[in-house]
Amino acid sequence: MPDQVQEHGVQNAPPPKPTVVPTVALPADAVARLLNVLEALVPTQGRSSSPQATLQTQAPTQTQPFGNKEVSLHEFLKLKSPNFTGFDNSAYPQSFLDGTLKALRALGCSSERAVELAAYKLEGMANTWYETVLLGRPTREAPLTCDEFTKLFKNHFLPESLMQQSFSSRQSDATIDFERLVQTLDMDVSTYNTKFCKLAIYAPHLVPTEEAQV
Repeated sequence: MPDQVQEHGVQNAPPPKPTVVPTVALPADAVARLLNVLEALVPTQGRSSSPQATLQTQAPTQTQPFGNKEVSLHEFLKLKSPNFTGFDNSAYPQSFLDGTLKALRALGCSSERAVELAAYKLEGMANTWYETVLLGRPTREAPLTCDEFTKLFKNHFLPESLMQQSFSSRQSDATIDFERLVQTLDMDVSTYNTKFCKLAIYAPHLVPTEEAQV
């Protein structure tokens, strides 16, 4: 008899409630803009989905073209851009490259002059690498263009194996941070949206689609 009561109790027990993960809904227009950004930055199905391809889409060559101005060293140094040594404690290679070339483009600097000025910010091991590159070029070879410099710089300081490792690490960390992201009382909408967009670049699969917002 106790067995029958126990069995009956088990059968009539209410099913466990599913765990609901709270989400923060963004306005539809904000989601639409974010999806447009992600489409440009992150490969989707039918495109290359490798980490290298994702990082390459963020290269500065996709933005404002160079001008024809011979920017002076004094004018360039006013920007106070960071130096790059090539060691672990220096500016991240991609960040250094993007920030420096973006500023030089804004000044209307020519492609060849941009290389000279960017090289001025190289120190230590990075400067030794650049000097080696120049020594390896033929005597009457035309000056390095920005595209050539960028390719050589990435091949040396951002090899394929490093990009894969870096992207995987950032993607893993961003996924965790993205899932934990909530708008606290001391966080305004602008700050929340900025964090949302930065994390979404590495965790696009967690971004709600437009259909999910309807």
